[in-house]
Amino acid sequence: MHTHQSAPRFAHSSQEADLASLQPSDPIVPATERLAYSPREAAVALGCGLTFLYEQMGAGRILALKAGRRTVIPADSLKRFLESLPVATIRTGTSG
Repeated sequence: MHTHQSAPRFAHSSQEADLASLQPSDPIVPATERLAYSPREAAVALGCGLTFLYEQMGAGRILALKAGRRTVIPADSLKRFLESLPVATIRTGTSG
């Protein structure tokens, strides 16, 4: 008889529970220390909303992988996305 083995599950830890409550203004572990993020964690790390993140994933600008039912975003994909963005032009001047 063949037994079906499911994909490995990510361990739930107190650290993972802490990450679930992150807000955009909260400090986050640097990408160099993490291999991957959940979409919510990635949005916090980028300082953007989930809608924007999913738009970028849908456009192929941010890589999303599936680990079973879970979506994970490699940290290096976030770094490449940031490096691909244009430099902002900040205009200063006087009015009058």
